[in-house]
Amino acid sequence: MSLRVALIGALSVFFLAGCGNSRENPADGRYRFLHAAPTLGTSGFLLEERLIATLNYTDGNGSTLLDSGPFDFNVETPSLVSATNERTVRLAATIVAGHDHTFVLFDDTGSPALVEYARPFVEVSGTNAGLEILHAFSGGPRVDLYIEVDGADLAAATPRGTLTFKQILDPFTVPSGSYRLSATEPGNPANVFYQSTVFALADGSQALIGVFGDAGIGTGLIRAAIANSTASASVSLPDALSPSELRTIHAATTAGPLDVVSEGDFMNPLHASIAFGEISSYAPVPNGESALQVTPAGDPGVLEIDDTLNAATGTRLTQIINGEPGALTAVILNDNNRGRASRALYRVRHGGQLLPTVDLYLAPPGTGPDITDLQPVAIGLFSGGGEFLSTVLPGEVELLVVENDQDATTADTNIIAGPVPVAMADGRVYDIVLLDSATAGTLDVVVSDETGQ
Repeated sequence: MSLRVALIGALSVFFLAGCGNSRENPADGRYRFLHAAPTLGTSGFLLEERLIATLNYTDGNGSTLLDSGPFDFNVETPSLVSATNERTVRLAATIVAGHDHTFVLFDDTGSPALVEYARPFVEVSGTNAGLEILHAFSGGPRVDLYIEVDGADLAAATPRGTLTFKQILDPFTVPSGSYRLSATEPGNPANVFYQSTVFALADGSQALIGVFGDAGIGTGLIRAAIANSTASASVSLPDALSPSELRTIHAATTAGPLDVVSEGDFMNPLHASIAFGEISSYAPVPNGESALQVTPAGDPGVLEIDDTLNAATGTRLTQIINGEPGALTAVILNDNNRGRASRALYRVRHGGQLLPTVDLYLAPPGTGPDITDLQPVAIGLFSGGGEFLSTVLPGEVELLVVENDQDATTADTNIIAGPVPVAMADGRVYDIVLLDSATAGTLDVVVSDETGQ
């Protein structure tokens, strides 16, 4: 296995090497990309000047044949000074005939870098499948790694190897079928740091599994993803041992305090006596399907909501409760709290119900209530749990909320909230919640930093 590192630096343009020269058709190697940089958002991966893949954190693509010879592999990551991506990484590498080359984007040095992993082709046929495993969790523990069928006793199994950050296991084969990946303390299979959801390996398939830090995507410490050599995208493998978590926003204007209950445990509510306008903390709920009830505080005999919560493994969720007593409704939204370098991520969630549809504006500081020359960032955000998710360059902004009268023949100019100053810091994730105000015809705005929770 060879390994090369290219740090941010020289960005000069190199033209295609290995093509258009006097050589006869050279033998092929293969290459692929993997995004393992938790602080970076969606990035472009290029062969010379050709965009090959657009990947987000934990994403990988399939393997592609390429003539042997020298090439430049480039990455474009989000810019800190504009809304576009900029060229930040160039790695000059030589594709070797009969070898697989995996180019992995890391950010552990404070700057983006590509690391190349190269190995000879491993042919897999019949009812077997081939695997490689890469430890891509900067700051993560050294681990023993197991590939076993569901329910296997790890104490009776043999780890496939022990890895630290940036190490990769030599390729190995297993019978095709369904498996779990487990990561444990070295020499102590009873101390399980992570166990994947079940994944399938088809006959003759070859795949790379990356082991990553969760980085606020979900509730676990570790997550993984599997990229099959013939697939266009990887499949996420969250931590099956980590429960999901739910919090509640009480936005039902005329309802009194509420209890939120999981699986009928009325004696121990997830969230007890939540008042209007309150945003609860997260509380654990089962992965998969579970019963979710809402009652007036302390009154389990009255079910305002009796529904089924379907929580994807290890996710954080927010429930927004709206409506009138006797007819309450709930909307469940997913919370991905991973920050992105060079950007601030924000989620605007419309919990108000007295002003049903709104437009959103982000303005430079000091703009004030004049929106004449501004373009909305979102139009027609509906009440009762409508969500708008986007990113913005870091800095100070003012948020304005305008009533949308749903009449296309008139201009919407009635400002019902703001301008509210919001400091959007680099790499942070913000929730912006709109709630009915005590002042008729207006909304209250609640801003919170959710990064990494």
